[in-house]
Amino acid sequence: IIYSVCTNNYKKLYKEEIKRLYTQIKEYNCLPFERVAFNSRYIKLTIINKRQQLQEKQSELEAIGHDHVCLMKKHKDSKITIKHIFSDTENEDEPKTVVIQGPAGIGKTFTIHKIMLDWSSDEIFQDRFDYVFHLRCRELKISDHENLDNLISRCSTHLQDAVKEVMSKPERLLFIFDGFDELSFPSSQATARESSAVTLLLKRKIIPEASMLITTRPTALEVLDTVVKTDQYIEIVGFLEDEIQKYFLKSFQGQEKGLRMFQIIKGNSVILSLCFVPMVCWIICLMMKENAEDGEDLLTHISTSSQILLHFIHTLLQHHCGTSEKVDFLQNVSRLAFQGIKEGKKIFTEEELWEVSISATGKESTFLSKTFFKRGPNAKAVYHFLHLSVQELFAAMYCASQASSEETEKLLNDSLKPEHRNLLHVVRFLFGLINETSQEILKDLKMFSFNHMKVTLQSWFSTAVKWYKDKYPKASYCGKSQFLLQLMHCLYEMQDGEFVTRAMKWFHQIRLSWCHLNRIDCLVVKYCIEYSDSVLSQIPITCKEMFLGIYININFIDTIHNFGELH
Repeated sequence: IIYSVCTNNYKKLYKEEIKRLYTQIKEYNCLPFERVAFNSRYIKLTIINKRQQLQEKQSELEAIGHDHVCLMKKHKDSKITIKHIFSDTENEDEPKTVVIQGPAGIGKTFTIHKIMLDWSSDEIFQDRFDYVFHLRCRELKISDHENLDNLISRCSTHLQDAVKEVMSKPERLLFIFDGFDELSFPSSQATARESSAVTLLLKRKIIPEASMLITTRPTALEVLDTVVKTDQYIEIVGFLEDEIQKYFLKSFQGQEKGLRMFQIIKGNSVILSLCFVPMVCWIICLMMKENAEDGEDLLTHISTSSQILLHFIHTLLQHHCGTSEKVDFLQNVSRLAFQGIKEGKKIFTEEELWEVSISATGKESTFLSKTFFKRGPNAKAVYHFLHLSVQELFAAMYCASQASSEETEKLLNDSLKPEHRNLLHVVRFLFGLINETSQEILKDLKMFSFNHMKVTLQSWFSTAVKWYKDKYPKASYCGKSQFLLQLMHCLYEMQDGEFVTRAMKWFHQIRLSWCHLNRIDCLVVKYCIEYSDSVLSQIPITCKEMFLGIYININFIDTIHNFGELH
C-alpha cells in the first residue's frame, strides 16, 4: 500500500509539472521568457494511417489553389485522431512502436506537445500509460555516459529519486523521440553508440515492454528502419480547408476579421496551396497582424507571394537547421530546383541529389520530402519539394544568384512561348526577389544581392509586352488574357512604383474578359491601374472609385467581369 501511494504521488507530481510546462509554448518570434497559451494556437492537424501512392503525391505537388484544397479532401477517409494512434486495428494488436512522419514545419513537435498536455490532463492514454517521456532528439547525446536513469531524470526533477518505481511497470511507459532526423549517430564511436541508452531503447535491448512514439522527417525513414522495428507508420499531412479557416479565426480572435482574412488567402492560389503547412499559416497571420498594427489596410497591403515564401524559408533555416553551411546548401537546393524546372521534373532520385552535392539526410532535407513506392520486388525512394511553388521560388533564386547569363536568358525567352507558360511562375518570383522587402530577407539568408537582375527583368518586360501585342496567337483569347494577367503579377511582385508607371504606359487598354479573376488578381489589377494614367483616365467614374478605394470587395470583381475589358 505504501509503495502504491508513493508511486501515485510521483505520477501526480510529474503530471502537474508536465501540465505546467506544456500549457504554454514558445513561438518562433517570442522574446526571451515570453510564452503564449498553447490552446490559443492549436488547431487539430490531419493525421492519416496510410501510405500515399507516388501518383497522388505528385498530383498534390502540382495542384494550386482550389484544386489543391480539393485534392487534400481525400485524406478525410483515412484520418485518425491522436488518442487512437496506439489503438489496435481489426487485423493487428495494439502497436508498441509508432512512427509519425512529415516534412519540416508540418506540426510534428506541435502534435507531441498536444499529446503531453492531454496525457497530463488525464484526457488520453490513461488506461495505457502511467508515464510519458518527451525526449528531444536534438538535445540527446549518443554516448556510453547517457544511461536510462539520466534520460528519465532529464524529463523531470521529481523523478530523479523515483526511477526504480517508474521502471516497475515497463509496459506502462511511453518514450517519445521527437525529431529522429536530428539524432546524431557518431560513426567514429561505434562502442559508445551501441551502449548508449538511446540506442538500446530504440533497438529494444532494454525495457522491451515499453512503447515508443518517434517523429521524423521522411528523409530519415530509411535510417530509422535500420534501427527500429516499427509497428505502425502514420503521416501528418497538415491542414485541410476547414482547419485552415479555423486557424485564421483563432489567430485573429474574431469571427468577422478571421473570415475576412481567410477569404483574402483563398484568393491567392499560390499561398492557399501552401496553407496546409501550419508554419505558413503562422507566418501569414503574423504579417497580416503587423500590417493591422501599423494602421494599414490588410487587404491592400498583403505581402507578395515571394515575400511569404521567403519568410517561410527563413524561418525553417533559423529553427530547423544550423547556420554554418547555410549559403552552400541554399545554393545546392536552388540548383536542384532550377534543373528540375528546366527538365520538367518535380520528383528526384537520390543520385540526382548527389549530383548537386545534396545529402538526402543532410541539412538540405529541410526543404525536401521523401516518398516511397514499390517497383517490382523492390521499394524505391524519391524526393520532392514541399510544393511546386517552393521549387519555383528556389529556381528563381538560382537564376538570380548562380545561373549564367545564357541560362537566365534562355529561361526568360522560353517563358514567352505558350508551350512553356509554366515558366512564368518562376519569372514572377524573379520579379519578387528584387523588391526591397525581399532583399532584406535575402540579406539575412546571406544570399548574393540580386540588384543586377533588375535591368535584365525590365528589359525582358518590354520584350514581353511586344510579344503580347504583336506575336501572341490571335486566336488564343483566353491565353492572351492570362499572359497579360501574369505580366501584371510580375509588376505587383516587384513593387517598384517608378517602373510600374513606365511599364503601364505601354498599355492603352487591358483586356481581361477571358480571365476568371480572384481577389488577389483584382488587387494586382488595381495596383497596376493606379500607376496608369492612360488606362485610369478612360474608366467610368463609378468604376474608378472602386479601383481607387482602399478596400476591394466583391463588387469590384463583379465590375471587372461586367466590363470585360478596360479601355
